[in-house]
Amino acid sequence: MWAEARNYSRFLWGLRNFFKQRLNLEEAQQQIRQRLENREEMFLRLIQKGVYGNPRSPYRPLLALARCEFEDIRRMVRLQGLEGTLHALLGAGIYVTFEEFKGREPMVRDGREFPVRAQDFDNPFLSHRYFAQSGGSTGAGTRTAIDLDHLIATSPYYRVAYHAHQLEGLPVGLWRGILPSSTGLNNSLRATLLDSRIERWFTPVNRGDLRPSFKYRAATWVTLKAARLSGVQIPSPEYVPLDEAVRVARWAAETAQKQGGCLVRAFVSLALRVCLAAREAGIDLTGVVFFGGGEPLTPAKEEGIRKSGARFVPNYVISEVGPVGIGCVYPLEPNDLHFSSDSLALIQHSRRVPGFDLEVPAFCLTTLLPTAPKLLLNVESDDYGILEPRSCGCFLEACGWKHHLRGGAAGTIRWKPAGLPAKRRGRQPGSDETNPGGEPPNPDSGRGSGPPHCLGFFGPGLSRR
Repeated sequence: MWAEARNYSRFLWGLRNFFKQRLNLEEAQQQIRQRLENREEMFLRLIQKGVYGNPRSPYRPLLALARCEFEDIRRMVRLQGLEGTLHALLGAGIYVTFEEFKGREPMVRDGREFPVRAQDFDNPFLSHRYFAQSGGSTGAGTRTAIDLDHLIATSPYYRVAYHAHQLEGLPVGLWRGILPSSTGLNNSLRATLLDSRIERWFTPVNRGDLRPSFKYRAATWVTLKAARLSGVQIPSPEYVPLDEAVRVARWAAETAQKQGGCLVRAFVSLALRVCLAAREAGIDLTGVVFFGGGEPLTPAKEEGIRKSGARFVPNYVISEVGPVGIGCVYPLEPNDLHFSSDSLALIQHSRRVPGFDLEVPAFCLTTLLPTAPKLLLNVESDDYGILEPRSCGCFLEACGWKHHLRGGAAGTIRWKPAGLPAKRRGRQPGSDETNPGGEPPNPDSGRGSGPPHCLGFFGPGLSRR
């Protein structure tokens, strides 16, 4: 309890300088390009300090078992590049499964067992942080640190995304949760860095849901109070039950009509709920843009949103690491994203879908940013899809993101331990925050047929926002 209070006190102290920060488009582009130029150096620094320099790192016993020293990794990076090195480490047993990452199973390699806890993967070097609960659609959520420096470090993605999709200057509404979910507060704080004005903060709740505990309500209130004392106006959250999504629709439509457009930050299914409610009420959402992720933007869901007059810009964010992809301006399909290769490395390896004669290219993620809440080194994902270099001609490509992630309607593997090789059992980390609204009652939900546990590109596992 006292440790939590101390962390939150540091977080509040850090807000004083945080609210003075601003990020323009040129600075955002420059930061992304500099990171892209220094990916290998960023990786080596993080491994040296966060793994070999951290006695509690869960990766150290794996590296020791493989007899891999830091100089070995440095040499591999020089000779094989970053992705080549990660493939070599994967082959040497240096990876983490979903169950291991969540602390549900010990790491077992070559007959050796290494106990591990979810908090062992926390970044030990964060300074101004608070703790939130990420989604847990494959089990209990993960307690994840949210650091102010990380919000600053990841803000360039939203600055360039807003510019690319012509969202700059639009009034913003949130339909996001409150603590212990970090999504609403994170979006509110990050908006101040972008000079993006949030006019309303709607919080989706089901009827009968319990209000957040006192400590979370107090933490939210104190943070908003600190913002206002610094001259930053963040609206207080308004509880809006899921069956009253039309309230969000009315506000968005009226705002778009009066101000020429409106941006709503929401999960895909929540955005679809608003659009379905708008159509039922005869409300035109022309000029409204939804921005978010949390689940796949399937063609059927995109069509349901488009029929209301609105459009949706997808992104792919993992609470434990940050942005993974931002929607392309000229997509080949609805879920066509530019991979944020300046902050992450991603390799793929073939995995079999349990119970089906199907091999898929599964994802393994490695963090590069020193501000990431958790340090990932070849952490397996239950996400799969296509990672490809492709020239699309959009502004995001000009920023340096030349690789695309896309996947279609079936792209998430809910791994069953019985279906995996004995050496690598464990459910994999996907990348989806629990959808607080659930699937809208819509026959065109985009689920489709196909194997169970294949729910679409970028599905639940790690915590998507």
